[in-house]
Amino acid sequence: MAMCHSVTRRKATSCVFPDRCVVCGREHPGNAVRVSSKATGWYTIVFWMAGSKFTVDVPACQVCGRAFLRQRRLRMVATWAATLVGVLLALRVLRHYEGSGKSWLAMGLALLAISPWFLWQMFSAPAFDLTVGDKKVDYEFRDQVYASEFAELNGEAQ
Repeated sequence: MAMCHSVTRRKATSCVFPDRCVVCGREHPGNAVRVSSKATGWYTIVFWMAGSKFTVDVPACQVCGRAFLRQRRLRMVATWAATLVGVLLALRVLRHYEGSGKSWLAMGLALLAISPWFLWQMFSAPAFDLTVGDKKVDYEFRDQVYASEFAELNGEAQ
């Protein structure tokens, strides 16, 4: 079970990564992958808009870096596909339903349909990910030792 280990830092501060590949742990990888994410907050739900883009360069071997970015793109596409399938399934099941609360029932069925995908994502965490807020960034690592080294290098208690 691969859960992630988070280190939270203020968004405005720069950070230092251990000189190891974030995927395989090889010392001095000599390469980095650029990872970006958009800030999310209350406005994301209300206005369906994400905030500003946050980018960080993460050490990774060339081979691991390509595989990491490919997996990241594939996870995004699969998330959108699973969501679309869940919504379409809910709409099909409720096509002839005439009772009250149809939209809430549709949302519940869609969430139920996509829950296996989200559970799989939760228990097979990527080597590195970001969760960006308005003022803070969660740096999420699969490797607990790497997360601890990152926290130590950046003066954070973990």
